[in-house]
Amino acid sequence: MTASKAEINYCSITAIVVYLYCIDINMPELGNSKVHKVMMFGWEFAPYIAGGLGVVCRSITESLVEDHGYKVTYVLPRMPAGLSPRLGGISLKGAGIDFKYTKTSLSSPYSPDIANPALGNIYAQAGISQHLLPDQQTSSAAKPIYGNMLEQEVEAYASQAAEIASHENYDVIHNHDWMTAQAAIIAKEDSGKPMVMHIHATEIERTLGNPNPFIFEKELEGMNHADMIIAVSQATKDRIVSNYGIAPEKITVVYNALDKLESKYGPLAKSIYNDDKVVLFLARLTAMKGANYLLEAAPKVLKVMPKTKFLFVGAGELLETLIEQSIDLGISHKVSFTGFLPHDQVDRAYRKADVFVMPSVAEPFGITPLEAIRNGTPVIISKQSGASEVLQNVLKVDFWDVDEMANKLIAVLKYGVLADELTNNSKHDLEKLSWDKQTEQIMNVYDQLRVQQAF
Repeated sequence: MTASKAEINYCSITAIVVYLYCIDINMPELGNSKVHKVMMFGWEFAPYIAGGLGVVCRSITESLVEDHGYKVTYVLPRMPAGLSPRLGGISLKGAGIDFKYTKTSLSSPYSPDIANPALGNIYAQAGISQHLLPDQQTSSAAKPIYGNMLEQEVEAYASQAAEIASHENYDVIHNHDWMTAQAAIIAKEDSGKPMVMHIHATEIERTLGNPNPFIFEKELEGMNHADMIIAVSQATKDRIVSNYGIAPEKITVVYNALDKLESKYGPLAKSIYNDDKVVLFLARLTAMKGANYLLEAAPKVLKVMPKTKFLFVGAGELLETLIEQSIDLGISHKVSFTGFLPHDQVDRAYRKADVFVMPSVAEPFGITPLEAIRNGTPVIISKQSGASEVLQNVLKVDFWDVDEMANKLIAVLKYGVLADELTNNSKHDLEKLSWDKQTEQIMNVYDQLRVQQAF
């Protein structure tokens, strides 16, 4: 029996397989065997992203291939319209999925609200500007990649991705976060190959301790089935142990990095703000990112540095709340919300800023401070971020201490010598965090699993 159109709408996800090949056919020897074929499951792949996850996934994959001679099959939920079928050593292959798109209460924990028509008048009434940076265009990368039917999408992805995996030869399974865990579990059961689950953020962190039961269950199921877990920081490892009951010896910490230590952009004139100082926030507008705390600090900064603008780049469910907060604080004329920024424009945003702030309440790692440093922008981060474990030449503050946050902002904006010192010295931190080095740690995890499987 066929349901009516009023009852069921149909949408489709296209699962893609990303094959990455190294020119050198001699794969690296690991012990007495070879681990050089990886079946990787991920929901994002730059520039097909909602946040930093896609950037990290692409960097890891490219490093495995280009730096270490691996072959990786990477399965995504959809064919990214903005990605060329061939990107260097990457070729894309698509397979379609059709599934019922029905109403559910589960909303995406990742996806920003890219377009919300109801906000149109709010900007005008508040006197808030919505500046777009040069060359910023609506792109396929800005389209939502986490639908409001995420339960169905995850199940459909798992079925199709596992089917793809059944036709591939590989030595190890590597999945990123909970959305792809079910696919990895099925692939493990079918192939008998070891499984690595890479945790970029836990549901506990994303929701500040109020997890969605469905997501938490899928996350825990993936962790229990995984042979090894990679966490992006010691703080995230500790949360996995305490909140999910996973043995600490099963978890390896591999910090994130940048694949390029130099920005491809030169200095940019800050034309949109004339002579005003620019404070930049760049993240999804969600509770864990702490944008509201930066807004609380803003009036304190403006009392001392009145010629300062606060630029919020990103989108999310808290946008309207943050706009209203800026109105209540009487600083709406000093605040700009740009919405989502395409990945290829991120470096330009950093270059326009005098200081970058990451006031996260809970941040498993956070690659945005690394990107800011790469672009020569002084950085202030919360002590609650994973990046604070490895970045030494930045200013750190508790996210809730808005007085101290304001003091540090004023110091960087007012004293050029301090800003220059932070800019110059922080680059030494980046030199210690290359994907070539970090990927070697991931390879060590693969090797451990090969040895364990041998016994």
